[in-house]
Amino acid sequence: MSSYKIYLPQLIEKLRKCLSTEYINALTKLRWQCKERHTWEATPNNIKRGRWCPICSTGISERICREYFERIFNEKFPKVNLSRSTYSGKRILELDGYCKKLGIAFEYQGIQHYENMHFFHKTRTLKQQKEYDIIKKKLCKQRNIILIDIPYTVQYEDMYKYIIQKCKKNNIKISEIPDEISYKSFVDVYSPEMLKEMQELAKNNGGKCLSTEYINTRTKLKWQCKEGHTWKATPDNIKRSRWCPYCAGKAELTIGEMQELAKNKGGKCLSTEYVNALTKLKWMCKEGHTWEAIPNCIKSGHWCPYCAGNAKLTIEDMQELAKNKGGKCLSTEYINTDTKLKWQCKEGHTLEATPDKIKRGQWCPICARKKFKKQNLKI
Repeated sequence: MSSYKIYLPQLIEKLRKCLSTEYINALTKLRWQCKERHTWEATPNNIKRGRWCPICSTGISERICREYFERIFNEKFPKVNLSRSTYSGKRILELDGYCKKLGIAFEYQGIQHYENMHFFHKTRTLKQQKEYDIIKKKLCKQRNIILIDIPYTVQYEDMYKYIIQKCKKNNIKISEIPDEISYKSFVDVYSPEMLKEMQELAKNNGGKCLSTEYINTRTKLKWQCKEGHTWKATPDNIKRSRWCPYCAGKAELTIGEMQELAKNKGGKCLSTEYVNALTKLKWMCKEGHTWEAIPNCIKSGHWCPYCAGNAKLTIEDMQELAKNKGGKCLSTEYINTDTKLKWQCKEGHTLEATPDKIKRGQWCPICARKKFKKQNLKI
């Protein structure tokens, strides 16, 4: 017998998640199972080299995003390097999906783009992550690429509508909008064993798990308590002993309740669909100002940022600022007060300066030098 041959019990003891019953050699595939109960085939050599679940490692959310875009536009959206220009000297800018023919790209924005996550921020801080995202958006703008961000708060079943809405907002024409697409029709990553575990978990709470597929701990399933209330929650939340939000008095709000909340403030909620407490809705105050804010902010007492004087400036504000100086703002996108924009004075000179400096009175340096020389000549 070859010295390389290992009997299956030894392999199981070492790796613990091997479902095969016989080991042949290091190059013959065996069947494996990850902690999410996804199953796949791979050689022992690949597993020993550190490769594990292909479903978990390739990013299911990104894959679902890509499939939606490809079905909507009937074009491929491969992952690409946007630029080899350096970020902090080394980093390559990558797009989750990009169709060069259409000039459209997408980015699935995981939780690490919004919150501090130790696992993701070992080599880059949250602040650096946000700066990196801004640079990526700026490069896309420079190259006339329309970049659509999909935040992690958008559930898979809502992703299709969200993408369509984003396309309309960006004036992207879709030759023929397909009928409602369900991710269930193109994603085969379900774990029947974990679904059984969820059904058992619900049973222990006196209820039921109504979903028929389990993907991962972060994807919501449908549940029903013994009182007949139904709601959606992640397996993670249920495992943490969070059960029926209606019985607990913590049920998610509805769009009707959002409209009532706005009405009590003398305004309106212009959105037509409520997703969750952390997904922005569109609001309008009694003065007619419109803005976007998450329901949690409105519930905690925040209202119109324009009336409060805290509104984020826009490119239109910059154009008005330049107009008051007899010039123009040539940039098409406003990022923040510290990011330079392109300006043009009434003499046609162009300059780059931050909105903050322009607001403080700085304007065309060429005109300023000419004025200074004239004053010196008079003296």
